[in-house]
Amino acid sequence: IVEKKKKLFLWRLIDVQEPSVPSVVDSKRGRASAIRRSAILPAPDTSGNVAELSLTSTAKHFVSKLSDSDRKQLQSTLQGLNGKCIKVGTTCSGTDVAIPVLECTFRALCEMFQVEIHIQHEFSVEVDDFKRKFLMSAHAIDGQCGFHLFEDVAIFNQEDDQDHLCHTCQAKHKIPGTIDILVAGPSCKDISKENVNRAKYTGCCLVDSCCVNVST
Repeated sequence: IVEKKKKLFLWRLIDVQEPSVPSVVDSKRGRASAIRRSAILPAPDTSGNVAELSLTSTAKHFVSKLSDSDRKQLQSTLQGLNGKCIKVGTTCSGTDVAIPVLECTFRALCEMFQVEIHIQHEFSVEVDDFKRKFLMSAHAIDGQCGFHLFEDVAIFNQEDDQDHLCHTCQAKHKIPGTIDILVAGPSCKDISKENVNRAKYTGCCLVDSCCVNVST
């Protein structure tokens, strides 16, 4: 039995079993044998503080753990945002997870504090065609994508006033000029050890400064 106690949760793994027969795993590096580890876990304890496994219920769970003063401050902030549309952009598929997290978090907050705040996904950026298709599929609503999907973050250069191809509609658009939240991170293609072609991207972190106007 392995137990790790934290302030909010008690995690417990029991009856960890290790099969004697190796499993064959396919990866970019070729076929390899590996031992698949599995665990037989007890049924979830719904009587304690463990939140359900959804983003919305998790948000509600952590709000319920706030102190009275923090909860009042959160409520005041949300009331100030009531009726607003928060525009969000991301700069690579790795940071795009922020979109559903924000949507589910604000959905929970709106329900708990009786406000209306909308999250608007303005744009994403991804250079890899396969990942672009994944983003369009993941964010599509009734087969439609309501956001711009650009190919290269370099187009966000401050002096760039040209139209650029949007892969969601296959038309050219100007870069959205004002957003409220920009989720960004440096490229990891040349430093990630999982990328067997990382030598091809040597120095890709050393790009010209790019920016987008972000409202306060």
